[in-house]
Amino acid sequence: MSITGLVRTQYWNVSGPNPTPRSGMTSRAESRTDVEGYLLAADAARNAAIHGAGVAGGLQVSATTGAAGITVATGVALDLDGHIVVLAEGGQAIVDPFVGPTGVQNIPTVPVTAAGVTFDTTGLTEDVLFTVTWREVEEATAGLLVLHQAPWLRLVDPATFVDDGLQLVLAVVTLGTGGVVDALAPGTRRFVGVPTSRLELRLPSLDPAGSTVSELPTAVLAARTDGGVDLNLLPPTGSARRALSVAGTTGDVDLDSGLRVGGATALASGLSVAAGIESAGDVTIAGNVSAGGDFALAGSAAVDGDLTATGDLQAASATLATLTVGGAADLGSNLAVHGSATIGAGGNGVLTTRHVDGKRADNDLPDGLFLNWGTGKTVHVGGGNPADLSVSRNVFVSGRVGVRKTNPAFEIDVAGTICATTFCNPSDLRLKSDVTELVDVLDRLADVRAVSFVPSRADDQVPVRRHAGVVAQDVVDLFPELVIPMGSDGLMAVDYAGLAGVLVGAVNELRAANSRLSERVAGLEHEQDGDDVRR
Repeated sequence: MSITGLVRTQYWNVSGPNPTPRSGMTSRAESRTDVEGYLLAADAARNAAIHGAGVAGGLQVSATTGAAGITVATGVALDLDGHIVVLAEGGQAIVDPFVGPTGVQNIPTVPVTAAGVTFDTTGLTEDVLFTVTWREVEEATAGLLVLHQAPWLRLVDPATFVDDGLQLVLAVVTLGTGGVVDALAPGTRRFVGVPTSRLELRLPSLDPAGSTVSELPTAVLAARTDGGVDLNLLPPTGSARRALSVAGTTGDVDLDSGLRVGGATALASGLSVAAGIESAGDVTIAGNVSAGGDFALAGSAAVDGDLTATGDLQAASATLATLTVGGAADLGSNLAVHGSATIGAGGNGVLTTRHVDGKRADNDLPDGLFLNWGTGKTVHVGGGNPADLSVSRNVFVSGRVGVRKTNPAFEIDVAGTICATTFCNPSDLRLKSDVTELVDVLDRLADVRAVSFVPSRADDQVPVRRHAGVVAQDVVDLFPELVIPMGSDGLMAVDYAGLAGVLVGAVNELRAANSRLSERVAGLEHEQDGDDVRR
């Protein structure tokens, strides 16, 4: 932007005590100073300062595909120096590409008609830029020299074009053999802008009494310090309320109220909405989505980042990176989450579905189903209301199983009764080493009490009844193999299945003792029979 200092003729005598207008006719030099040194210069400075260079209106470029020639309609543009470029009916235009870049004399021009100016493209090829530049040409009219504005229309090679704000692009023209037009495109054509950090929107207003018509500010569009933009609503009373914010660093959109979309939506960045999101079409978002209310779609949702909704999620289908839903999730078709999914975020929620299948970590092929894979937390079935767990095949447990026991001390720890048709213990000799026979079983068993008792730590869900058994403290010193620690509190359990082996040993010792007694009795009877015969 080129701005010059402003200068104009002084028309007042200010040397005396009372300033008076200067007498006499205005000279040509004074008129030149006033017009070129002040009026035109001030107009250009104002235009350049409060507007950005571009097309202000009109200047449409048209062509017939397959035919040579392009036409630019009448219109107005503004260049970087503040010059107003006017292509008007009855005016002139320069179309000669070989005229010098400056000068006003002996410049050939063509007239501008109601249809504009037609530019010949015969003999040209490849892609070119169709541009316009502010120019003036000198002409003698009725004995006077005048300057006519004559915009300079040119076809320029894109490789050598310099976008300096003085040569304005109107279109990109693709030329074929012989200069016929194959295609038109906007290219870098731009429109006049208004540089400002704050744009206030106003609405005609009538006061409640109906006596005064005025204007009422309704919204402000303001620049953010990070290069983004905020849209603030101005209510009739109270403070301004932010409705929309676009972050300058990320391009994310943040809405402080609900979002309703009548058609499909595609965002290249994130979206944050303080209230709900409602769309009649599909939604495709490249960043994260955050909704303070419901997220309701008539179509599908595809979000490359995270989706967080404190309310309900309703969609025909959804493809997400991660999903967080504070309420219900209702999908008419598939839900694809490439990361984590949280239902009932910040509170309690329910995921209702008919089937759940597992998949592989590196692709979508079937695999096992992992629950609480990374948390180490308990998986509950029927926590709110009693529910059954049905498994149609094998169950593999790598840890311990507790029935009415929150901290099982054994591989299977049951607070209650276990009943089965058969209980078995692996007992094959090939599964054992260092096998020794128990001795003195009867003598040791004599110090183990057979007792009847009531459990002192009865479970509320198990009926209280008397039990028969032994006391681990009686057994631990006599048969340490039968006593098992129950946990860190020092409690002990008895291996009653192993006690059966001890009882077998006791029976064998009794049998041996009985055999010896039988042999002794038989010997005594034999001696008695001999004494009877001798008598």
